[in-house]
Formats: sequence, C-alpha cells, structure tokens
Amino acid sequence: MNEALHQLPFTKQEELQNITKLLSSMKKVEMVILFGSYARGEYVEDTYVEKGILYE
Repeated sequence: MNEALHQLPFTKQEELQNITKLLSSMKKVEMVILFGSYARGEYVEDTYVEKGILYE
C-alpha cells in the first residue's frame, strides 16, 4: 500500500490532509483510501461542465 502523497498535485495533497484532519476530529480514523485516477497516477488537470455542474 502506497502511503505517500507526493505523486498528487499539491492542492490535492492539501485537500486530503484537511479531510483527514476533519474526519479525525470526529472519530478515530484508521485509514483513508484514495482510489480512481488519482490513486493510479492517471489524473489529468482539467475541468468540464456537465448539466450546469462544474467538475474539477
């Protein structure tokens, strides 16, 4: 299991750290699992709009 975040863009690293802190303040967090294109290192910095919703 890869526990490093260095392969992610800095903004995503910060977001994950903030989410982990928030969850930890509510309950004991044993693990946060990242999956999808970010976990595989296949992400693309892109945005698009679908049905009026902005996806980043």
